[in-house]
Amino acid sequence: MSFNNTLAAVVLAAASVAPAAYAQQTQPTLKQITAESDWITRAPQQPRWLIDGSGILFSARRPGIVERDFNDDYLIFTRSAKTDQFPVANKITPENPGPYFTAQGDWDRAATRRILAHSGDLFIYDAINNSTSQITRTSDYETSPRFLTDDQRIAFHRSGKWYIRSITEAGTVELQAADIQYREAPEDPAKDREKNAKKRDDLQKQQRELFQIIQLEDQRDAIRDDDRYAWDQADDPTKAPGPFYMGKDTRGAGTWLAPTGAHMIVATQPTGRSDNKRDIMPNYINEDGYVSTRSVRTKVGLESETPVTFHLLDLEAETITAIPFDDLPTITEDPLAWLKEANAESEDEPK
Repeated sequence: MSFNNTLAAVVLAAASVAPAAYAQQTQPTLKQITAESDWITRAPQQPRWLIDGSGILFSARRPGIVERDFNDDYLIFTRSAKTDQFPVANKITPENPGPYFTAQGDWDRAATRRILAHSGDLFIYDAINNSTSQITRTSDYETSPRFLTDDQRIAFHRSGKWYIRSITEAGTVELQAADIQYREAPEDPAKDREKNAKKRDDLQKQQRELFQIIQLEDQRDAIRDDDRYAWDQADDPTKAPGPFYMGKDTRGAGTWLAPTGAHMIVATQPTGRSDNKRDIMPNYINEDGYVSTRSVRTKVGLESETPVTFHLLDLEAETITAIPFDDLPTITEDPLAWLKEANAESEDEPK
């Protein structure tokens, strides 16, 4: 049997077990029929292979729970699906948590290793030895792992930043792919001192002329600021590439690391919140007996678009290049202009 046929057979087996295992044995009442379909069956959802093909995980709604966001995971082993007339669906519980690694993540070019994320940590699956090694064990949440093009390094996302880690036998080195700062680049402190000196009133100037201690404090602050600025501008090969200053009043809207690890695309948006009017939704059923309200999204079709700007970061040369969209085809045209005109004409016609 082929791979796809095996998957279909196992999933269908799981689906056929569900009515027998979960269905209500009593005669359905009118209340059950009109209120909830839980008494009929709970169809298995999101089937996915274990990484070694030894079984299939799937999700099903918890019995007796009306809300659809109460799901449990179940595991059917491939050997049971092949030999048993009614394969056993083993429920995944806190007493039986696994880990069960599913077939997701990124293969290396030789298709012998697979990097994957499980419960916020990273693992490498060795297809030759059918073994899994843990790469990280942290309280942070690592996601989106993949091999870089040299197959000697992996990249992953953690706390909104990209990291690159070498996985060679010579040792592991983890580095931040880029130091991105959503602010203006710092200016030479000497310029700030000149601006501040011009802003001083006569009393402040007189104080500096009369008291030497104030002059000494200014000199110490100047030395401290100059040293900090000089070290920030120094080319330190041990630091992460950057910092890359994306400008004032901006926030990150996404980052994408190149497969080589040498470039990155950064999307930015203005920090100001949109002034779209949000709708209000009442909730009439509350434990205190009073009607409550909550703010919900803007009405469909009335949202204002937030502009997005893309930048190309060269992580080796440490340069930023803005990516313009002005020359893209139809960038200034409204594809639905004809529909809006037709609607406007129909509204103007006499009724």
